[in-house]
Amino acid sequence: MTINLTDQQIWDCIRAPKGTAKWCRGVRAMAQQEIQQARSSARSMQQLLRMMRENDFYRLMEDVNRQPFRTWEDFVQYREPWGGCAAG
Repeated sequence: MTINLTDQQIWDCIRAPKGTAKWCRGVRAMAQQEIQQARSSARSMQQLLRMMRENDFYRLMEDVNRQPFRTWEDFVQYREPWGGCAAG
């Protein structure tokens, strides 16, 4: 269960003396927000990579030598910024 605080409430807590219960509530709320954002980013990344793979859009990308990628594995394992989506 996430305890939802407004941004103002979070900052009020963070400004409390470090180590107090109020400060800890603010830190917890910030951590929970970060976790929610990370989950959302991970879902977005999965959707983007799935779209690139399922539609073979990665084949439209070129490596450093301006050669198109032949396979998904070549694309995701190639160094950035040309490829490098190894999380996919």
